[in-house]
Amino acid sequence: MGLPVAGAAWLTSAMAATSWLARPEIQLARVLPRADRALAFAWWTALLLRGLMPAAFALAMGALVGAVQEGRGLGAPLALVGTVFVGLQVLAPGGHPGTPGGVHGQLSQWLAMERKARAAVEDERKQGKRIVRKVVNISSTSGVNGNAGQVNYSAGKAAMVGVTKTLAKEWGRYRVNVNAVAFGFILTRLTEAT
Repeated sequence: MGLPVAGAAWLTSAMAATSWLARPEIQLARVLPRADRALAFAWWTALLLRGLMPAAFALAMGALVGAVQEGRGLGAPLALVGTVFVGLQVLAPGGHPGTPGGVHGQLSQWLAMERKARAAVEDERKQGKRIVRKVVNISSTSGVNGNAGQVNYSAGKAAMVGVTKTLAKEWGRYRVNVNAVAFGFILTRLTEAT
């Protein structure tokens, strides 16, 4: 006969905890204070800051929007947004150059994609083929025209238009067409409520 339900749940929890404790970052957290207290303090501080950065960025953006709405000077709020944004990039998960993810991982992925695109075009040229590839990004009329009360959404969608224009210029030589579709107001259950 099997374990009672409570016993099975306890066993599953214990197995999950054991596998969690075996993770390399948890082992580092356990060993680091014994190896170097100052380094352990710096590591935990960076970890804590990384967790607080998204909230700090939201507050900084709120201060910037408030300054714009109230007609106050933008120097300090812009400096704060810039500082927190750089902190987000530096302290991003995997932000160390030797680990995947963060700015460094994205850059290496980008460069690898460029190399692959060049190699594919060269192979096609040698074989006498002409293949045109296409990328379609999604934007919004909020990114093109702006939309009151949606500064973050409009900024993101406007950035997508900029990404599309830049990629079209960069990847055109590899016969990649890059376009964006900017949808307008679409009637959905969410928009019916407003």
